[in-house]
Amino acid sequence: MKYAKIILGIISMVLCLQIQGLASDVYVTIPEFDITLNGEILDSENSEYPAIIYKNITYIPLSWNMSQFMGIVTEFEPYGYNAVRPDRFYVGNSATRSETLVLDIATDKNCREKEYSATIADYQIYIGNGVSVKNSIKEHPFLNFRGVTYLPLTWEYAYDVFDWDYSFDNEKGLIINTVDAVRPEWNYWQLWNTSPHGEYDKYLFGRRWYIGYPDDTYGETDDFVIKRQGEEEKRFNIKEKLFELHISYLATQPLNEFSWIAKEPTFDGRYLEIHCRNGNIPIILTIDMDSGEIVNVK
Repeated sequence: MKYAKIILGIISMVLCLQIQGLASDVYVTIPEFDITLNGEILDSENSEYPAIIYKNITYIPLSWNMSQFMGIVTEFEPYGYNAVRPDRFYVGNSATRSETLVLDIATDKNCREKEYSATIADYQIYIGNGVSVKNSIKEHPFLNFRGVTYLPLTWEYAYDVFDWDYSFDNEKGLIINTVDAVRPEWNYWQLWNTSPHGEYDKYLFGRRWYIGYPDDTYGETDDFVIKRQGEEEKRFNIKEKLFELHISYLATQPLNEFSWIAKEPTFDGRYLEIHCRNGNIPIILTIDMDSGEIVNVK
């Protein structure tokens, strides 16, 4: 009787593990329409890592060759023997891009009428400037297919995070342009070197521009940065002026008389308005991002 209970317990545990494994399995298909990426029509039939469809959203493989062609950088960092924490994966903008797409040839052709098995990525994913993705609760999560992480081309990622253009046409199919994107190359190594993960470089993003700014006057990074499409990145430092105004923290506003919360700056195309903290006194600075001068304090 004792051994029977042990055997039943083992069987129950195995079944539980199988169910948990199956819960992350999903089925994907190969797109029936053309996909044009930076002027290149992707070969969905002969690629080892083709674009796939899941819940009516197109997914792009973050393979080495595809990432180079799209102008992004990926990095996988295993935690090794530390089973308490998951492995980590980062995808963000790269300052360089390959002009040629190298095709990873598949052993067998992909069939558009067939369903293929993929899994929801169970490792921790960071994207852009270190934003942690809660992948398990996303309607369109990052997937893993044939050992490669796949990025969903949702508006949130393609448009907001990476500043890409994409459109769908019944005749031409899906058209994606990553060439004109204006996003910084972020130092993802700070993700691996900090535990627990906190806040990192501060950025404000818009369509075809970005602004970087410090969040305090104590750190090593004090520059304000602006980059617009077609222009070189511009940097300037107003740390001395911030000291004169006795400002210690930027991009923050009072929640109540005892605490403060983060407050993202606003930008109208020229002037950056940023909430700051002078001791326990709130201050709003208006900075001319063309000249690098503080033009108003209130």
